[in-house]
Amino acid sequence: MSEGLLDTNVFIHALTHDVHAEPCRGLLRALAEGRAEAILDAVVVHELTYVLPRFVKSMGRIDVAQYLTSVIAWDGVVAEKELLTEALRLWAAHPVGFIDAYLAARAVREERPVYTRNAADLRLCGATVPDPFPC
Repeated sequence: MSEGLLDTNVFIHALTHDVHAEPCRGLLRALAEGRAEAILDAVVVHELTYVLPRFVKSMGRIDVAQYLTSVIAWDGVVAEKELLTEALRLWAAHPVGFIDAYLAARAVREERPVYTRNAADLRLCGATVPDPFPC
């Protein structure tokens, strides 16, 4: 069987005491220890940057970025590790949304511009934003 896709709710249930908590905690432990593998997609990381600080009130932006960076580093997590780690670093360092940080990190890595009208946020993260657009 190929690796499964990891969903946001696994992380959320692992923080609770509901009927799903223990299986979710077990899966996360197995991923951390490399006994299981699962794909962590950028859209789930994005959702976690939004949900975690609302679910765990004591978690600020830097706490969320540190936690997710550690999750990405787990042996059993399959992801674009360098790209997601850089996106989280940018997101924690600047008052921008995760998707803007992700696009900026990807643009810099791939040496591409970002076509956006939200130029200030993307430029703040180091991306090139053409203005006017090349058309």
